[in-house]
Amino acid sequence: MEEAEQRFVERMARLAVEEGLPRIGGYLLGYLLVHDGRHSLDDLVAALEVSKGSVSTNARMLERVGFVRRTTVPGDRRDYYELVKAPWEHMFAVMQRRMTRFRDALDEGLAMLPPGRENSRVRLQEWRQFYDCLLDDMDDQIKTWHERHAAGNGAHG
Repeated sequence: MEEAEQRFVERMARLAVEEGLPRIGGYLLGYLLVHDGRHSLDDLVAALEVSKGSVSTNARMLERVGFVRRTTVPGDRRDYYELVKAPWEHMFAVMQRRMTRFRDALDEGLAMLPPGRENSRVRLQEWRQFYDCLLDDMDDQIKTWHERHAAGNGAHG
C-alpha cells in the first residue's frame, strides 16, 4: 500500500474506534474504499498485515451492517469481499429504525406516567419531538441525496 493510502486506512481505523467499532473493521473499510473490486480473505490479510481471524470476523461485521458483501468467483472456493453500492442508505435505514424504536419507547413512557408528573411529561415530550424532527429530516435528506445524485452524478452543490 502506498504511504498516502496507509495514512487514510489508519485514519479510518481511528475513526472506527472513536465510534465504538473494532480497529480492524476500520482498517478493512478504509482499504476497501480505496481499492476497487473484490478481495479474497488472503489478499486482505496480506494487505492489512493482520490475522485471518480478525479480517474474517470484521468482514462479517461489516457485512451485517451493510457496508460490504461477500461474493464468490466461479471455480474458486474462496470468499471475496467488496463494498456495497450506496451503503449510507442502509446505514440511514438502520438509524431510522433505531430512532423510531426509541421514539416509540418515549410514547410508552408518556402513556404510563401518572397524573402530577408534569416535569417528567415535558421531558419525555421534548425528547419525542426531537426524534420526530430527526426522523422527518432523515427522509428529506435521503430524498435530497437522490435528487442531487441524479442531477449531478453525485456532485454536491
